[in-house]
Amino acid sequence: MNTFILPNILRAHRLEPKRLAFVKNQPDAAPWLFLVEAQKNRKTGLRIEPDVLLSTGAALYGKQ
Repeated sequence: MNTFILPNILRAHRLEPKRLAFVKNQPDAAPWLFLVEAQKNRKTGLRIEPDVLLSTGAALYGKQ
């Protein structure tokens, strides 16, 4: 799913994207997944969260 198409699909179902985070295997690698939180019948406003880094099965949040 394209990250630019997803907000339009969510809004068509009255869901407003609120938070977005990208998932990476390594700090210098390109993201391979994104996580989005949406809330129903809310005002607009999207917050980009720090990248989620996966390291040996554990998720590390924030700048590493």
